[in-house]
Amino acid sequence: MRDYNRISGSFWIGGTGKALRGDPEAQLVALYLMTSPHANMIGVYHCPLVYIAHETGLPLEGASKGLQRAIEGGFCTYDEDSEAVFVHNFARYQVFEGLDEPLSPKDNRVKAILKAIDQIAESRLKADFLEVYGHLIPGAPKPRDASPFEAPSKPLRSQEQEQEQEQEQEQKNPPTPQGGLPADESPKAKAITSITDDAVAAFNASKLVKANGGLLAGVNPSVGRELRQRQVSRSVKLARETAEAMGIPFDRAWWDGYFDACYADDFIAGRRQGGRDHSNWIADFEYLVRPKTVDQVYRRAAAEGYA
Repeated sequence: MRDYNRISGSFWIGGTGKALRGDPEAQLVALYLMTSPHANMIGVYHCPLVYIAHETGLPLEGASKGLQRAIEGGFCTYDEDSEAVFVHNFARYQVFEGLDEPLSPKDNRVKAILKAIDQIAESRLKADFLEVYGHLIPGAPKPRDASPFEAPSKPLRSQEQEQEQEQEQEQKNPPTPQGGLPADESPKAKAITSITDDAVAAFNASKLVKANGGLLAGVNPSVGRELRQRQVSRSVKLARETAEAMGIPFDRAWWDGYFDACYADDFIAGRRQGGRDHSNWIADFEYLVRPKTVDQVYRRAAAEGYA
């Protein structure tokens, strides 16, 4: 347990803070995750939903909704299987603020950071953390599930910082007159951006989303783009293979069909509740693009003659 955490006032005016405005439950959950008695120095820790509900005083449903909104706002990632959370910018403010180069191997914090990493259950959260911060930590393990589509790791940025960097890149590398790619945008990076845009558009247009009669929250394409691209990239190889097995192109139409298959599943679509401690859990975009979920949905659809 940490007795002292630094919380920047910029939380309220940054990109994530703005995304959570008007939702007191989400704001309370976000503040709880930054000050939780269970948190460690890197912001990746075991945090069952019942902890959040009990220690904030929110009902379980309110804690679940608040956490979901915090995820959609790009504040954190939550792993249902290990019941762990990754608060994206926590380590940046607590440990790595202002650092462009790795910590010195002699820095007393390195040993504590490596111990905290070692205590993370093997999950996508561990890979996510290492992809973002691993290059700043001497002796840090390599992510186990890095995708060939992903760019080199770099710290997560606020929406304002992302926009400023995009403007700087446009000034340094303007598009060619013939519409060619800027020098800093590789074909692989462009590919995963396009695939992610297709996936988000298909999800938002699907019957799963509340706006279309479903139970799941839609995705704001302009928030958390970098993390969402990493999430989608892990399933790209599997998705391509399923498309090939189905004899169809891997494009927007494939994602439309995939989310239709998700909607046909009562549990994924939210029409059937989960078991103990998951009674109020509802799937989200991040859950649906996990390789494990894609594989399960595809196999079920194939068995039932939909694929």
